Amino acid sequence: MKILLTGAAGNIGTHVLNHLLQENHSVAALDILPLPPHALPLPPSSSFTILDLCDYAALETFMKRTGPYQGIVHLGAIPDPLHHDPRHVHNVNVTSSYNVLRTAADLGVRRIVQASSVNAVGLSYTPPEHCWLNAVPMDEETPYKDEDPYALSKQ
Repeated sequence: MKILLTGAAGNIGTHVLNHLLQENHSVAALDILPLPPHALPLPPSSSFTILDLCDYAALETFMKRTGPYQGIVHLGAIPDPLHHDPRHVHNVNVTSSYNVLRTAADLGVRRIVQASSVNAVGLSYTPPEHCWLNAVPMDEETPYKDEDPYALSKQ
C-alpha cells in the first residue's frame, strides 16, 4: 500500500514508520522535524519530507504531487503541553488534524488512522486536584477530563 504517515519523526511515528517499511509499504513520511537516527533507511519507494501540517496549501500540494494514497496514518501533533505555550499546542493540534483529514477527504482517501496518546483523556496533564478516575478500566464511555490544551485539542 502507498501510505502517508504524519508525525514520522516522533517517538511513536518512528516506530510506525519502521513497521510500515518492514511490511514493504511505500511510505511518504512527513514531519516538521528531521527523522531521528533510529529510523530505518528509506527504500527508493518511500520518502521523507519536512512539512508543516498547519500549512494546508503545502500539504495539499504535497499530497496531490505524491499521491494517490491508499491510506493515511496521522500522528502529527505536539505531544504534550509542558514545553510549549498552551495556545500553541491546542492550535497546532486542531489545525493539523483538520488539514490532514479535510485534504484526505477532498482527495478521496478512504482509509485513515488517527491516533493519539493516553493523554487525550486528560489525566496526564490534569491539575493534581482534579486528577481522579471515573472508572477502571477506562473505555470509550469513560468521560474525558479535557482541562489541558493537549486533551482539549484531541476532543
